Amino acid sequence: TSKVTIFSNRFCPLIPKLGEGKAHAEEQTLDNWMKTFETEVYPQIDTAERLVFVGHSLGNLYILHIMEKYPTMLLDSSFFVAPFLRYLGTDWRIEEVNETFYKTDFDFADLNTRLGRTYGLYGDNDPYVPVDIALEFMQKVRASAIENRGAGHMNDESGFGDFPLLYELCRTRY
Repeated sequence: TSKVTIFSNRFCPLIPKLGEGKAHAEEQTLDNWMKTFETEVYPQIDTAERLVFVGHSLGNLYILHIMEKYPTMLLDSSFFVAPFLRYLGTDWRIEEVNETFYKTDFDFADLNTRLGRTYGLYGDNDPYVPVDIALEFMQKVRASAIENRGAGHMNDESGFGDFPLLYELCRTRY
């Protein structure tokens, strides 16, 4: 059996909770997240292993930025939970934090050859990511879209400290 390495956006600095202050939000930039990846994560990647990325919310967009920066990186599979590419139009505080990450003009023809098997999970009642925006992301990365009814944003607030469906998807891939 080959070894599988799974990375998620949990290794990045946590996005501040809404209302914690502008100075804290200013630290949440694409440049800062990329520096964290380059110094703490990338050196641990063994290209001989099967590599899986799991992203949640802003982490999905971050995965695309990583893949763009590292054009030789190949993934076995990618899991995108509550994904988006562009402005959400839900809360100015979220938009301010996400500003440096937004991008819609990735080279999807290239990315789709390197993301591996892609899955996208979205909540039909997500308070932050509207369904049409999540589906737009999934269409661009050719992800199998999985609606998770009543799941909200699929975060701790929505009761997803554990995520059995995502675990099963990962487990059954290998």
